[in-house]
Amino acid sequence: MFRSPLILVYVACALVVTCFCQSSVDARPMQTQASDSNCPPPGGARSAFMPALPATEHHQYVIYTLMRAGQQSLVRYDPENGQKMTLVQLDSDDYTVDARVSPDGEWILLKRSAYQGRQALQLVRIDGSYLQTLYCAPFISNFLLSPDQRYVVFGRPYENLRYNGISTYSIDLLRGTLRLVLRQPVDQSGYEPLKWAGNHSLYMTESLTGVGGGGPFPLRDRFNLYLLRDVGLDQSQQATNLKLLLTTPDPCACLDMDVTPDNASAITSTCTMASDSQSTAQTGPARIQIQSLHGGSARVIYSLPDRAIIYVRAISPTTLLFVVGNLRYTFAASSFTLDPHDEEQNGLWTIHTDGTALTRISTAAPGSTSDFPQFAYTADGILARDNHHYVVLNRTPGSHGIASSIVIGTLIPHNKQTTIETTQPSDQLHLIGWAETPYVRTSHPISPTPRTIRSRTLPPDESVVIGWGRRDGLARHRRAQPPQSGGAPDS
Repeated sequence: MFRSPLILVYVACALVVTCFCQSSVDARPMQTQASDSNCPPPGGARSAFMPALPATEHHQYVIYTLMRAGQQSLVRYDPENGQKMTLVQLDSDDYTVDARVSPDGEWILLKRSAYQGRQALQLVRIDGSYLQTLYCAPFISNFLLSPDQRYVVFGRPYENLRYNGISTYSIDLLRGTLRLVLRQPVDQSGYEPLKWAGNHSLYMTESLTGVGGGGPFPLRDRFNLYLLRDVGLDQSQQATNLKLLLTTPDPCACLDMDVTPDNASAITSTCTMASDSQSTAQTGPARIQIQSLHGGSARVIYSLPDRAIIYVRAISPTTLLFVVGNLRYTFAASSFTLDPHDEEQNGLWTIHTDGTALTRISTAAPGSTSDFPQFAYTADGILARDNHHYVVLNRTPGSHGIASSIVIGTLIPHNKQTTIETTQPSDQLHLIGWAETPYVRTSHPISPTPRTIRSRTLPPDESVVIGWGRRDGLARHRRAQPPQSGGAPDS
């Protein structure tokens, strides 16, 4: 029918252009349907729709939840201009709210109350769009999004009347499949995610349910460190999929734990609970220990005879950031107090993993202690990607409760802190951490420090793939450089 080569070329080009335009239109991000905000059918999960942010919207933020004056919201704060934006309006009486920032900084994984007494796991983009519900259950505990953003792993305590422990599940966000990964055979116990060792492997700790709290202090019921080799395997392969790496003391009020970014060593900190007839105190002796995950015994790198070390995080393979925080609770007054002598060393400190270069970064305000972002076991939650700015939650106890504030500071010792949010004892303030997309530098960075992207050392067979959402019909991938050393033990 078409005899002229020129006509054939014209038709072919027209078809190509038509197909390209049609593909672009089909791949254009659309707002999530309202039904996606409802719970999936019982026992099921939903795949995630994660379109990338426009390049002009890549930025740096601090994320937190705020309950005040009968309202609660998930908030985004911009350090450049001081602007605050409500991303999600939450139920005013929902005390179960928790959140995590995605590895690429563009999404927030949110836990909140759902209808009929259930809790929901949801995703929302950093600009407040594409709110979607992935899964619902009566109880959902600690949850993590994998480095490649393919899997969500979470705990389910009190799963049924016959089992009073914690089951570990994973959701494949690409396929929307739900998998039971671990179940502790002993009742009132289970495993909780700590942090990822790679795209499919993560560190777990043992945990207890039905345990009384540590008096006025929250009981951190994490102990022992495990490696879950593959979240894609189900419970039938649990015996070979879970490996014990480290035995720690039984649950106590101030045991904290982390793994260095190169997956080489486990870090633990402990303090002492001292009680008498009038009060109970979080104090010393306290110490920080390091132990290789490839063998050898633990060694103490720092200790305090009469001060409490309450948090420790490995912000690099060779540097630790920790919090000194003495605190006393008086029974008669039903309140927390801080003695001027007890609190003189309260604040942020750094130390090298060989025990050298102890440096005081900040001094806590009179009557205050500092907390890291809730469940922030990666440096990204505490430090911005400039490796320079940190964010912490300061708490000031008083006779009517605890007043809180979120502050941004730098790792330059005793540098000025900037307060971005404050609350009264009647309010609730929870710090989630930094959210920063890694692709575009802002024209007015909050620090003149050159910006460097923090890399994670993953097992040799894995590399980071950030984001599998589509933009303009093309999948966007960013692979990290091959690891420089080591990997998760026996991963």
